[in-house]
Amino acid sequence: LGTPEDEIDAPTPAQEMLFGAQRRRIPCLLDPDRPAGSGARFGPERQQTYAGQALYFDDHLVMLIEQALQAFGELTGRVYDRVGAYRVDDAAYLVVAQGAIVPRLEALADYLRREKRIKLGVLNIRLLRPFPGGLISKLLKGFKGVTVLEQARPALEQELPIAAELRLCLDKALENSLSTAGALPYPNHAVYDKVKDRPALYAGIYGLDGSMPGDAELLAAVENMLPEGTGQRRYYLGVQFPQTPTRYPKLDLARQTLYQAYPDLHRHALAVTRELGAEKADIHHIRMIVSDKYDPEALGETLARALHGQGYRQVYFAPEMQDGGKGQPRVLGMMFSRKATGWLYGPHLLDGQVASNSAYLHDLSLVKKNGFLLINSPLAPQPFWESLPEGVRVQIRERQLRLFVVDPVKVARKTAPMAGYRDQFTRIAFIGAFLRVAQNAAIEAADAVRDDFQQQILANLEMHSLVAEGSKAAFEAGAAAVETVTWDTLPAFVGLAPLEGDAPWTVQEVTKPESTVFDLPRLWDTVGLHYENNESDLLLTDPYLASGLLPARSSAFKDKAPIRSDMPRLIPERCSGCALCWTHCPDTALPASIQDFPGLIETGLALCKQDGNDPLQLSRISGHLGKQAYQIFSKDDLRQYRYLGDLLAEAFRQLLEKMNPKEDQAKALTEEFALLQEKVQDLPIVRTAVFFDNAHRQEKGSGKVLAIAVNPTACSGCATCVNICPEAALENVPQTEDLVAQYRRSWKVMMSLPELSFEQLRDVVVAEEPETMMRYLLRRKIYHTLPGGDEAFPGSGARTAIHLLLAAVEAEMQPRFETLQQQIGERISKLEARIQGKLDSAVKINDFDEFSKRLSRVEAGAAESGEVLALLNDKPGRAKIEKQHLKLLNEALSALKTLPVKYNELGAGGRTRMVLLLGNQGKFFWSSTYPYNPFAAPWMNYAGDNIAAASRGV
Repeated sequence: LGTPEDEIDAPTPAQEMLFGAQRRRIPCLLDPDRPAGSGARFGPERQQTYAGQALYFDDHLVMLIEQALQAFGELTGRVYDRVGAYRVDDAAYLVVAQGAIVPRLEALADYLRREKRIKLGVLNIRLLRPFPGGLISKLLKGFKGVTVLEQARPALEQELPIAAELRLCLDKALENSLSTAGALPYPNHAVYDKVKDRPALYAGIYGLDGSMPGDAELLAAVENMLPEGTGQRRYYLGVQFPQTPTRYPKLDLARQTLYQAYPDLHRHALAVTRELGAEKADIHHIRMIVSDKYDPEALGETLARALHGQGYRQVYFAPEMQDGGKGQPRVLGMMFSRKATGWLYGPHLLDGQVASNSAYLHDLSLVKKNGFLLINSPLAPQPFWESLPEGVRVQIRERQLRLFVVDPVKVARKTAPMAGYRDQFTRIAFIGAFLRVAQNAAIEAADAVRDDFQQQILANLEMHSLVAEGSKAAFEAGAAAVETVTWDTLPAFVGLAPLEGDAPWTVQEVTKPESTVFDLPRLWDTVGLHYENNESDLLLTDPYLASGLLPARSSAFKDKAPIRSDMPRLIPERCSGCALCWTHCPDTALPASIQDFPGLIETGLALCKQDGNDPLQLSRISGHLGKQAYQIFSKDDLRQYRYLGDLLAEAFRQLLEKMNPKEDQAKALTEEFALLQEKVQDLPIVRTAVFFDNAHRQEKGSGKVLAIAVNPTACSGCATCVNICPEAALENVPQTEDLVAQYRRSWKVMMSLPELSFEQLRDVVVAEEPETMMRYLLRRKIYHTLPGGDEAFPGSGARTAIHLLLAAVEAEMQPRFETLQQQIGERISKLEARIQGKLDSAVKINDFDEFSKRLSRVEAGAAESGEVLALLNDKPGRAKIEKQHLKLLNEALSALKTLPVKYNELGAGGRTRMVLLLGNQGKFFWSSTYPYNPFAAPWMNYAGDNIAAASRGV
């Protein structure tokens, strides 16, 4: 409209008084030529100040805004009003909204008019303040129903912001009709003379998580206000209270409990149906369910540009579901058409679905018959088909879907010039595969789109020619690597029972579940299990979720195996036990321990017993087996025994030769040893100078074996441990299913080993050598202060720092807690002795002759204790039991006896040693993402800037 320095006519009398007949387009308040202070502080004058601001400034805003909109339209040709009306003139029903949802509602109005003969209009609130109530009251007159959709959280208000404004303007229009005076009380508003002039008002809440409602949900919102609809006045879109049973009994029980307590919950949600209507042949719709590793936004944007460049005049790409956070799949939809038809409103079927993991496949009902599925998997077609859940296989057969698999990670390993480009090349290979499949999906000009996309890749990669050529090779190799799963020639595998995995280790450590908001097993059964199965749609809207509280150590729920391509592997013969790897691991996924052979063997025997196999004969010679293993290990200068199972096998062979048992005994021992070896076979063991050789030289038999295991659930594959190891005792290797299974077995053994005491740690931690402090992490209760599985980026330095800080606190506080518990035990003993002493002194017999005389006067038979005590009251000076004092001592004793329970038995590790105040911004965003809580201590989020002051308040 002009520059800030332009001189314009003062638009209002008040401004003419302030600035004169003309003023600068943007007034200059800090003017050196005319100095004045801005922002005066008022006292008693404040009331007049506020009144003046409303009368002289605010009341002119509507006029000024309309003038600005008119001038902008004359200048640009783009005409706007305070309210946008779409097909309102002949509409019977109206939806009121603002923002990005409006184009979708306009497309819905077109669809309903075309397919269902429902006359729907859309009102777009472009100006919220000052609210255009007068204009809207005229537009709403006579409608049968008006639905307001708002992206706002109700906080104890009776109405949502826009709904409250609408109701107010409707009431003003009614009040105008009741006026008996000459002038209307609200002259800018309409007059509603009849009751039917005032429409029924409905309010829907959506998008509080940042997501947009789906097509079916918008349709349900419209149908709600129709005569055959449910007519719910306020509801949530995107929230459901389903009643249908699931395959999870504990979840169903939680639902039943909730619905019994709150039987009207269904009134706060709408029933959403999947009515699809007629398919549109000129519109393609593809859904992508991919992890963050594939950078879905950049991937989709580049693909959308390529489609647009090849004649697809309308391309839409956007999230279709809430962003679940790092590690959770991203669901994005792409619709494209060669015709510019406005919003590409569904509801229509998917041409295909692309997923970066087969675990993301669940409901395929929206994929049209003969559609396609492209899945990232390292498996060959037949093993891949066998790995799919039965429900997915059934849907594929019923819908006759074409199934394709590709391994872009393998392609990236071959084509990337260096490891740092693997993720980027994986994305490029995956898109190459997708466009290869799209050639068979009735997408016109797929070849041209592939060429255009490839040119965009090369144009956007301003890098060395070697990398550019590698990108091109990755694109072509990704297309060539696509394999077709001919499922119609493979067995259906129907009727097989689904495999149920073990609960996370943090859940297994809780021995006394309590089903409260602090209970970790409850969170796993009703939330965590379904997140790990990619069934977050089963999430129950219950008080636990509403509280915002997360039980400790729930981050262990997250299994990172599906989103990881490489893993570290220990080379035991090179390891020196320097502790750098397990200290720097940000995911606490590399626990270590030092053990003697009896402890290792007893752990294996205990694991056998857990499976119902009691190796009784082997248990009797376990001590001899341990000594034999120690002897072999101490002489193994070539470090040829790198796994516990191999060492014990040799020790058992030599021991059996020495024992020379009978044939039947040897057979029994061999069978039992096979069970033991199976349990401990995969645990890596290391002979080091610091833990074994030095101790062995000082005292024969005192050496300790270093055991290190990788937690395959928590490891993010960041390679921090590989890069920090000075002896190159760790290497990064491609992840395979066999390797993950092997690591799970060794991890189970590691977590079953005896816990190290502080007495044992003092043998290896030297106060004068600060670098030995890292060995405190050999104690599980110190190492696992920050379990892995949260949404920190791989290799997060912030997470490593927080872990070491928490571990240092634990190393200092745990011995203090142990000392305190000893003191509590001693005090309990003293109190019990004191109470007993008081009772003893009260019943002491001073004169046995007198006591005998009194006892002889008691009738024969059993005497009550009270009668006997009465016989002792033989002298006025006798000590009496002070009831109040005795009660006080007993109450103190009872209180003391509850403390050991709190310190040892509550939760999984007893009372925690600290509380935390977290600033969950920036580098610590991962610390509080639902449902993954990595902390073992209670914490509170603080969103302010001065966290130090807040911590003093705590």
